[in-house]
Amino acid sequence: MVKPFSPFELIARIKATLRRLTVGGEITGNKTFQSGDVLINFDERIVYVSGQPIQLTATEYRLLTELSNSAGKVLIQDVLLQRVWGPEYSGEPQLLRSYIKSLRQKLGDNARNPSYIFTEHGIGYRMAKSNPMANLPGPLSSEPSSTEGAAQRSKPALLRNSPRLRYFAQRQEFSS
Repeated sequence: MVKPFSPFELIARIKATLRRLTVGGEITGNKTFQSGDVLINFDERIVYVSGQPIQLTATEYRLLTELSNSAGKVLIQDVLLQRVWGPEYSGEPQLLRSYIKSLRQKLGDNARNPSYIFTEHGIGYRMAKSNPMANLPGPLSSEPSSTEGAAQRSKPALLRNSPRLRYFAQRQEFSS
């Protein structure tokens, strides 16, 4: 860093370095992630589809890791670009689209009817939630409880399904 520099630039550079360390460093939470036929073993850096290991590039693996660490949440395109490629790639959605397409092909996911990586048009991408109890019968299944269903029904359908609302909720998550 060349002197003189502003304290704001120093703080921004420190935050960027810390962000890069957490992206490539320890995975918070579980050491594995499973959604449907996809299993990610973070300790061994191996991804399995239907029990068979698949080959991913380092960038594809980082992208899949970011998506799976935020499973169920929409990640804005610029946030994914910054976390996987760095801040200089912000505003390059075509790069992200091409890697998502490649990743979907390797996972056996269909873009028109996705099972793993969902597109939130104009906003970003969302990974399906990990659901290890989905195949169990009875109360342990993934069906929402009656109170969750009532809470969902009480919201107007427009608000519940609004991409714009999800976008602002996601932005609010990152600002806190």
